[in-house]
Amino acid sequence: MNVERGAAINGRCYAHAGAWAYIDAMVLRDTYTNGAIQPAQRIYYQHDANFNTTAIVGLVGSTWQVTQRYIYDHYGNVTVLNADWSTASSQIPLTEYLHQGGRQDPITGLYLFRHRDYSPTLGNWVEQDPAGYINGASRYQFVSSAPASWDDHTGLVKSDIRFINHIADKYNLSKEGRRELHDRISKERMSPQEIEDEAKNIATEGRKYVNKKPQADQNEGSGGNSSFSFCVSAKTGERVLVVGGVVVATGWAAWLIAGAAVAATPVGL
Repeated sequence: MNVERGAAINGRCYAHAGAWAYIDAMVLRDTYTNGAIQPAQRIYYQHDANFNTTAIVGLVGSTWQVTQRYIYDHYGNVTVLNADWSTASSQIPLTEYLHQGGRQDPITGLYLFRHRDYSPTLGNWVEQDPAGYINGASRYQFVSSAPASWDDHTGLVKSDIRFINHIADKYNLSKEGRRELHDRISKERMSPQEIEDEAKNIATEGRKYVNKKPQADQNEGSGGNSSFSFCVSAKTGERVLVVGGVVVATGWAAWLIAGAAVAATPVGL
C-alpha cells in the first residue's frame, strides 16, 4: 500500500492499494481527514491488459458508477473522457496513476517509474539507463519501442507481465507469493530463466506464498463422467484442455475452463 501525505491536499492521506497481478496496478484510493476515512470519497480503478488505468469508479449519490475514462496512444499520452465516452472539457484526470500504473507529474507530464522519469511526448526516458544498452540501441529508449507489449516499472529493464503471471501460475503462487516475486524482480535485472528460478524458490519458502492444492491431482480433474487434463502443447506451446484424449479447448479458453489455479503440464500434443 502506498500512502501519500501532505498539507498541499488539505491534510488528507491518499492510500493506493497495489494489486498482486502487477506491482503498479492500482485497486482503490481512500481519502482520510484527521485520521478518519471518508467513505464517500473512495474511488476504484479499472485497467486494461497493459495495466493502463482506463476508468475511475466513484460514488455518485448512492450509486457506484464510472466518473471518468482514459484512452492512450501507445506511448502513454492520455485523453480524458467523460463516463459516456465523450471528450471531457477538462483534461485534468482524477488520478495521477495512469500509463502502466506510473505516477504522472501534473506539471511536467512525466511518469515516474522508480529509477527514471518517462516522457510520453518523446516516447523515451529523460535519463540514461543505468543498466546500459539493454532496451535497444539507445540508453534513453523505452522498452525497445514496443510499449504495447512490454512494461518497465523499475526504470531499469523491460519486462513481460504476461510471462511473469504465467510463471506465478506455474508454481501456484498465492497473492503474497506473487507480490514477493514482483518485489524481487523490481530490485534487479533478471533473465526469464532467473525469474522462473526465483518463483520456484519462493514456492519453497513458506506456505503463505503458495495456494492450497485442490483435492484432485493438480493437473487433472473430473466433470461428470469425463476426466480432463490441462496441458501445454509441445508443438505449439499453447495451453490445451484434453478430455478423453481429445483437445476440446486451447489458449485462454482452456485456462479459464480448467481453472486459474491449475498448473499446466507439458505434453506432446
